[in-house]
Amino acid sequence: MIDVVTLAIAEKYTRDSLVGLGALKGAPCTISKTETVSDGTEITFKWTGDDGSTNTRKIKVKDGISVVSASIGSGNHLLLALSNGNVIDAGVLPTVDDSSTVKYTNSSKPSITNVKQGLDEALNNIVEDASDVSYTNSSFPTLDNVKKALDSALSSGAKLEQSLTVSNPIGSATNGKVYPKDTKIETVIRDMLIKEVAPSLTLAIVPSTTLYDVVDTVISAVTMKATCTKNTYNLSKVEFYLDNVLKYTQNISASGTYQYDMTWTTPTNTDFTLKAVVYDSKSGTPMSASKSITVKFVGKSYYGTVSADVGEPTEAIIKALQNNVLKDTKNLTYSGITMDYGKVVYAYPSSFGALSYIKDEKNNFSYFESFTKTSLTIDSIPYFCYTLNEPVQADSVELVFK
Repeated sequence: MIDVVTLAIAEKYTRDSLVGLGALKGAPCTISKTETVSDGTEITFKWTGDDGSTNTRKIKVKDGISVVSASIGSGNHLLLALSNGNVIDAGVLPTVDDSSTVKYTNSSKPSITNVKQGLDEALNNIVEDASDVSYTNSSFPTLDNVKKALDSALSSGAKLEQSLTVSNPIGSATNGKVYPKDTKIETVIRDMLIKEVAPSLTLAIVPSTTLYDVVDTVISAVTMKATCTKNTYNLSKVEFYLDNVLKYTQNISASGTYQYDMTWTTPTNTDFTLKAVVYDSKSGTPMSASKSITVKFVGKSYYGTVSADVGEPTEAIIKALQNNVLKDTKNLTYSGITMDYGKVVYAYPSSFGALSYIKDEKNNFSYFESFTKTSLTIDSIPYFCYTLNEPVQADSVELVFK
């Protein structure tokens, strides 16, 4: 026979939850009676419905088997787990639609006081665990109370009687935002409930190259492709800029990819920045998003090894080095340095600035004092050149220049 007097079900049943507040409706269910019958034990479950009525349900458990847990399953079914591994579906627990029991002191037109009370009570009674929720409509207004009050208040065109400054941001009511006297309550509530999000934007260019050789390359056209995405409001327009100068505006309404062909009458090899800005259709001050891409023209950086008899490298010696690369920084990691009594040389445009660090990081050894910096001109561009003072032997050494 089951030695059970009371079984508290850890969950409450519910038809739905209060969106955003986490509270659940319902009443606890207990085992109120156990009675021995011919082949086992009959268990009586008892609970109080939301309408105040007392409800019971009986099930029979055979001898030698006990109830180990209970839960509320899908469709509001009471599920009992037995010690033999089986689960009994005890049927549907009835629920009550709260909206049918909503009452107001001022039933003809809920006032702003109703709204305030409803919101205050709801916000002050947030719960994360539904196991101890137990209240009636007379204690705490439900979300349905608040909704009915809001609907009536908003339709009556209620306005603020004095200015309101936001000190606790919520939704689109940002911290410090001021709502002046006579602002419609509807405006405030909408800001609280709707998080306004600016449109989003990605920008790509064709060709996608952002670093060119200033000596060998000029360009005459680049296509900008702006992919615009609507968030809170519909889109209104997208603008395309060259170096912060507006070149083209396209009116739009839907998400999509929009493009503009940027052309130069005279081909250029000078750095430039392309930018796109998308705006939404919010009244007053539209929200926007922008993206930019900078295209640069640089001289090549050169690095490699030279023979022991090279003192101060010339332009010809630098351009003959084993490696050259396009980059817009002085930083370089030179790996696999192998030589038999030679010197390491690294030259780059002086506009990147002087080095302050030359190190074999793997062996934690600094070589900065072992290099001499000289200045020279390569392809009419000023360069810094760092040359190892004394020839050495090296086998797969790595140097980091910064």
